[in-house]
Amino acid sequence: MTGNNPQRLDDKVAIITGAGGGIGGATARLFLDLGASVMLTDRDAPKLDEAAHRLSSDRCTTAVADSSDDAAMAGVVDSTLDRFGKLDIMVANAGTEGVLKPVDQLSHDEFEQVLRVNVLGVWVAIKLAARHMKSSGSGAIVALSSVAGAVGFPGMAAYSASKHAVFGLVKTRWKCRSSARRAEPAAVDWASPRSVRRRSGSGRASCGSASP
Repeated sequence: MTGNNPQRLDDKVAIITGAGGGIGGATARLFLDLGASVMLTDRDAPKLDEAAHRLSSDRCTTAVADSSDDAAMAGVVDSTLDRFGKLDIMVANAGTEGVLKPVDQLSHDEFEQVLRVNVLGVWVAIKLAARHMKSSGSGAIVALSSVAGAVGFPGMAAYSASKHAVFGLVKTRWKCRSSARRAEPAAVDWASPRSVRRRSGSGRASCGSASP
């Protein structure tokens, strides 16, 4: 869905994790504008409510959940199926930058928290979506990464390591899909946002994506 003329998403159903943030909210708005129905999920209930209020659509519903929690996210998938009857798109957007410190000054908990959200959260989303999409016969999964997934930055050891891992997860899933004896329906792609107006009135994101 890149370029000036993104394809329509009429009758498609998407789950967007981290939907209380700028990128998640902008993605939800774009999907709704293109005709999709969306399940917004975030662990921050007030931010999630604000996002849903801004969108104000009967094709939008919400579920509070930690994206790295298997059981909670399985419940989100179940709620999506109960409400909309299917799942076509999973957007693994939830992420955290964590604290900015030299690598030798990061605590174990600080490093682990970033990996839990940015790596486990993406893995859980891919896993749950792929299972459902295999049985339904179609679907698409998008995982949000960063330029920090290609290069390193001072003070961002945990974040950069986690975004490198996102690329690895997507590439591995892509290879598994491509080498499977019977074609698997769940296409996987990554998106690396270039600029986001997190608190602007437009709530729009400028993104680029490419197949791994």
